[in-house]
Amino acid sequence: MKNNNPAQTTSSIISTPITIDSTDSTHLSNHQLSSHDFMQLTNELLNNGNMVRFRANGKSMLPFIKDGDILTITPTKPKQLKNGHIAFYQKADGTPTAHRILGKIKENGITIFLIRGDGYVAGKEKVPAKDIIGIITKVERNGIDINQNKITIKLATAIWSKIQTIRWFFYRIKRKLQTSYTYLANK
Repeated sequence: MKNNNPAQTTSSIISTPITIDSTDSTHLSNHQLSSHDFMQLTNELLNNGNMVRFRANGKSMLPFIKDGDILTITPTKPKQLKNGHIAFYQKADGTPTAHRILGKIKENGITIFLIRGDGYVAGKEKVPAKDIIGIITKVERNGIDINQNKITIKLATAIWSKIQTIRWFFYRIKRKLQTSYTYLANK
């Protein structure tokens, strides 16, 4: 039976409240978790079939996920991962991360996903399938649920990803204009 009164706790890496939906009656309250402990607890909960909710921190997934949005991580298996999913994983430096899957390759017989934050215009991370512990299935903003499986969201994110080259071009123009402006302002 799913617990309808999720525990409130905080993670030092996220530095804002997270909610952990747990099937047992154990509640964590006002307890600081390190990134390592947050990932360990999240792994355990996801491995037991639970969902985990937490508050996003950062701008790497703009415009689809904003700083402060509440994200729901759902457990998944590597074979279920698809382009467009927002993968939840731990970076090499220990940072919990949620970025979009853009492709899949094989290297030395290992499945590797190519992943990038929606707010970035260049570069892709290579993340082994085994390192992805869940996918973001829901984004909550200002009390409104944004289901990531809706066709309109999938279409918008697919278009956003496909126009990456155009976004990169405008980003370069913006940077040149900022540099020119700074140069002229300092003359």
